[in-house]
Amino acid sequence: MKKSIFFFIHQLNQMDCGPACLVMIAKYYGRNLDVNEVRTKTQLNKEGVNFLGIANTAEEIGLRTLSGYHTTQIDSYKIAPNFTGDLIDIHDYYETNMKLIF
Repeated sequence: MKKSIFFFIHQLNQMDCGPACLVMIAKYYGRNLDVNEVRTKTQLNKEGVNFLGIANTAEEIGLRTLSGYHTTQIDSYKIAPNFTGDLIDIHDYYETNMKLIF
């Protein structure tokens, strides 16, 4: 069985998916971060985090971010009513010896 190159961090609650994702991405690139520290830096509150908090923290830990935009294109997909989701598109800007599978 082939060993996975991806690391999994459990969310501490339903609102900290953003910080957990940042910790997993940083771990992929060789950085060991404390999820509680990242939660604080992203300004996690009872409603979760916003893209600005995620982007600022990502830049602070050495990841490159780009601004996003809103689209209604997702409306063409069959998604449950009242679904709210965020899309984060991450590109590899750094040289790495790891192979990515998409």
